[in-house]
Amino acid sequence: MRFRAFALAILLVVPAMPALAATSDFLGVWTATAPDASGIARLVVIPGTGDKLNIHVYGRCAPRECDWGIHPARLYSIGPDVKEIASIAADFDTGTAHKRLTLHPSVGGALRIEVQTDFPETSGRTNYSTSSALEFTGAWNEAPRVAEAPPAPTPPTSAPPPAAPATVAAAEPAPVETPPPPTKPSDDSWFGNSSFIGIGPRLPAGYEPAAGEDCTPFNPAQVRASYTDGSWRLGDFSHRLANFGPSQENALRALAVLNVYHFDEQCFVTREAPTMLYWKRAGQIPKESVGGCIGLDPAAAKAAKNQSGWSVVSGMGVLLDFGDDQQAAERAASIIRTYKLNRQCFAGPPGKGLQYWLSQ
Repeated sequence: MRFRAFALAILLVVPAMPALAATSDFLGVWTATAPDASGIARLVVIPGTGDKLNIHVYGRCAPRECDWGIHPARLYSIGPDVKEIASIAADFDTGTAHKRLTLHPSVGGALRIEVQTDFPETSGRTNYSTSSALEFTGAWNEAPRVAEAPPAPTPPTSAPPPAAPATVAAAEPAPVETPPPPTKPSDDSWFGNSSFIGIGPRLPAGYEPAAGEDCTPFNPAQVRASYTDGSWRLGDFSHRLANFGPSQENALRALAVLNVYHFDEQCFVTREAPTMLYWKRAGQIPKESVGGCIGLDPAAAKAAKNQSGWSVVSGMGVLLDFGDDQQAAERAASIIRTYKLNRQCFAGPPGKGLQYWLSQ
């Protein structure tokens, strides 16, 4: 009897194995089941490059949600040889606190979220942690960027005037009231039929591009993916940055990359045929990588003529094809050497997704 009791005690103290999942199991819109001190309203887990994930968090604010931004997720398993994922994590700064988020698979297809909140030492506030549940509320590629405002009330329509008395001969027929034209739907989330991309001034006052470069600055905080003029595009209020045709997925992958790197300049070798686009942050090319890149030796980059025209080559590999434009090929090779661009990267399929470069 004592043996049975001892065995039962062992079973009771052995911790349960954490739930494991594939990275695809984390994808989606996850909404807090109840408000708590973490301040999180919902989050969107979206695919990154390769098997990576990114987490986009929205906090509870009034009158609508506030955007905490998007950051790459760190993936954790229960051991170095286990492929399934036990949790994902990311850090966010809200302006008043630093928050460390950890997401675990839970029962019923839900997620458990643990949030550690740290305040600056001078704030006088106490750091704290919370644990709560998130429920799946939609696919990641159908998530609105911010909570939509309630629709405007429909104005009442006036009744048609009464018909003329029957005793009046040859009376004119009663006018038929024409219904008002439908109001344009609001586009607070920037998804679908946005008319806001590219309407502002293109260059801020005082902006000077680097010598010899053709660059356009933009506000990374305003960049959105939007279905505009029949195509999925990236842009802010002043610029149309990229066109992905019918592919919403490629647009959202590109948006994730721009948010991760905080690019604020788009640069062209030639605008007529944008074979090479490169993006800068605070005047520099970033170094850190989130994957999806092809390595090269920037010191060996040069313009070379072959049967198809002028290309940029590095070693035995052809990097870029400029056709008959020798000047563009030489300019591109010079940029690669100057900035020491040692990786050509893609968010989505080459030629259809976003192209960007990283430096040594």
